[in-house]
Amino acid sequence: MKLFFIFIFSIINVLPVFAQAKCEGVTIWEVRLENGKQVRTKYVANKLCKDAKGNMVEQSEYGQGRELHYQKNEYDAQNRLQKEYYRHGYEGNDGGEGTISYQYVGNNKTLINYVAANFTRKTEVIETKNAKKQVIKRVENMTSESKVLPEYNRKDKTTLTYEYAQNDSILKKITETATTMTTEFYQYEGKLRTRYEYRYAEGKQTNMHKVTTYKYDSQKRNVEERTFDMPAYLTKSLKINTYSNDKLVEKQETEYTNFAEKKITYQYTNQFFYDEKGELAREKYTYLNINGDKETDEKQYVTQGKQKTITIIHYQNQEKTKRTKEVQTYQGDKLIKSEIYTEEQLDYILEYEYLK
Repeated sequence: MKLFFIFIFSIINVLPVFAQAKCEGVTIWEVRLENGKQVRTKYVANKLCKDAKGNMVEQSEYGQGRELHYQKNEYDAQNRLQKEYYRHGYEGNDGGEGTISYQYVGNNKTLINYVAANFTRKTEVIETKNAKKQVIKRVENMTSESKVLPEYNRKDKTTLTYEYAQNDSILKKITETATTMTTEFYQYEGKLRTRYEYRYAEGKQTNMHKVTTYKYDSQKRNVEERTFDMPAYLTKSLKINTYSNDKLVEKQETEYTNFAEKKITYQYTNQFFYDEKGELAREKYTYLNINGDKETDEKQYVTQGKQKTITIIHYQNQEKTKRTKEVQTYQGDKLIKSEIYTEEQLDYILEYEYLK
């Protein structure tokens, strides 16, 4: 498992690249020793550009030796999305490239036209708003045509209706299609307490009937989120946050195959440990699946002046098989180097280069 991807977007620098836009980006170089020489290859390259209003205007992603994704957006004078252009390096029915254009008609209608190599989709969106400019009804009429896959030639209509409380929180949402209706109810006691979801197919209730409850501590922090499958009213999933004083010390998420028999589908557990100064010193992440397979990541944080080092140990099962280690070096808040070891032998190095 390669864990360094989770750090990419949290460590990039923000610098101006063109007028009224700022771009952030990082290039990651992989360094390996081959035949006694260091071979340096581009591993990942990401860039994100936003205009002065915070809109994304350009985004690119490189990896696996090729461009994976590129997108460019245009906005009108009212700051509404006008056009999206994208291309990607994956195989697909859309040919890997397409354009989505938006046409705004009056105050409540939007026409969305999507054109790709082998696929087109036209969507008409009509919204009705209340005096507070909240959407109370949204109707989406969509027609799609494919030159490759006949099953993509279809017409769909989706209707969404909303009801709100006096504090503007959503109370009810209904989603209707030609074959399905889903109703969601929300209840509050200050914060969201309960969410109900019912789904019907062709007028008959299906087995998708969920209730999610939320609990908070005296400091109004969420400490439990539990989802029940109805009508058996058995817990399907459970999320628990545990605090000690003002620190989060554990997060756990469990999905159950059979709650009554304590059979799980999977379980994630994050534990956080702090030093005497209250700073994060160690972290442990454990994943357990239905087959009893277990994977663990252990992180240790060391700070010396402006330089911080994070060591991540990854292993499987109690025997600690397939053990890897990653040593990350930060300068300030920027990750500048990662050394990846397999069974204590240096495998490769990742070097991080930021936009200037």
